[in-house]
Amino acid sequence: MLKREQIAGMNQMYRFYSFEYFLSCMEATGIRSLELWLGSPHFWIDTIGYFQCLEKKKQICGHRLKVVSACVPSMAYQYQYGHGNKEYRDKSFLFFSNGIKAAAAMGARIAVVNSGCCELDIPFEEAVKGPAELLHRLGRVAGQEGVTMAIESLTADETNIADSLAHTRELIRQADTPNLKAMADTVAVYAAEETLEEWFQAFGKDLIHMHFIDGFMKKRTYDHLVWGDGDFPLAEMVQCMEKYEYAGYLTQELEYEAYYGDPVEAERKNWKALSDTVLCKESGDTRSGVG
Repeated sequence: MLKREQIAGMNQMYRFYSFEYFLSCMEATGIRSLELWLGSPHFWIDTIGYFQCLEKKKQICGHRLKVVSACVPSMAYQYQYGHGNKEYRDKSFLFFSNGIKAAAAMGARIAVVNSGCCELDIPFEEAVKGPAELLHRLGRVAGQEGVTMAIESLTADETNIADSLAHTRELIRQADTPNLKAMADTVAVYAAEETLEEWFQAFGKDLIHMHFIDGFMKKRTYDHLVWGDGDFPLAEMVQCMEKYEYAGYLTQELEYEAYYGDPVEAERKNWKALSDTVLCKESGDTRSGVG
């Protein structure tokens, strides 16, 4: 069974709400761990620096929450890992370096990164070189900040680089830094017609983090769903994690347009599905949902 502390809430779904609203929802739901999406309007990071971290850290402590990981927006922005142009990558290096420093300032020990996306007419063998070089450089920054980078797998609709287990493994190999480890996004795993079992077999203890959300086995969509809104085999996936003694965090990266109007209800439904199915019951803990 999973421990409550392993379930990490995320503010990405709350980007149309105040940061205080997000924190209050997390505390009311019963979530204790956070993965911070360091995007606007909750945070501001650019090539010059990072801002608001100390203020936000005080807010988080006031709600009895702990930051365990953080990620910097990339795919829809001008800063990303995979662009083939070196000048662009140099600017991106400054941006993501500040993201890693911001993650450390917030108390996170894991910084979520990804491969970015190269021009689609570039074959993988060439496309992988740019992000590998950038991640190698960022590995030095992560080491200085006491942070481990976890590279997120993406779907083929998002990237032509780390869109599968094999491509992710090759990118990690070429990046050649001890401060880069693997993470699995369950939607990306199943979109590639792979399994968590295969990921654990490939990476073992070097699989250190997950975006752990529901989705559809046969309907290949990007939607990151509340548990119960898709058809992923939740109990089977947890059994797999237990088999490989996975003790990392499981970020609930809920990302679906229908949830934006009432994120509290989506969070409550998600927490109930996990509590009823795979979470350890804790004596003396009466927090079971929002409202």
